[in-house]
Amino acid sequence: MSGRYSLCATRENKWCFTIFSGLDEAHIDTGIPVVEKEWVHLVGTYDGTMARLWLDSKLMAELEVAPEILNKRREKEEDRQQAAEVLEAQEKRARDHCKKQTDEQAAAFFKTQEGQTRMRQAAMKLMEHADFKLKMDAHAAEKGLKKLSKREAQTMARAEYRTAL
Repeated sequence: MSGRYSLCATRENKWCFTIFSGLDEAHIDTGIPVVEKEWVHLVGTYDGTMARLWLDSKLMAELEVAPEILNKRREKEEDRQQAAEVLEAQEKRARDHCKKQTDEQAAAFFKTQEGQTRMRQAAMKLMEHADFKLKMDAHAAEKGLKKLSKREAQTMARAEYRTAL
């Protein structure tokens, strides 16, 4: 508990005793409406376990605070988890939509003359790069490096273009 307490009249016009614990709170009310211009003796007690609200020397309500606070925290955690799940689902839909749109744009680009030319150039560059690595590394075969085929280079070039897009 944070040591903060409140005795007040609620918006529903009832006497209330509130105990704060971090961002959570537990409150009890009398259930009896506040009468304007009438003096009352209002007392709220908390012994570390039970909260009690007294009105004119009569016990009006009591509440075990810890379970109330734990229930509120559990509800907040469930709400947070539900919100996170909704957000994850929205993000997945957005990513899937973007991936689909990117694939469609890439496919349309690959069909154009410019797209075919650029993919041929990128594939040639990848093949030359792989050949250079093979020539410069004496242990290339042990490392699993090999010469790229034209088809592999084209596939890699298309994948790089989709990633860049």
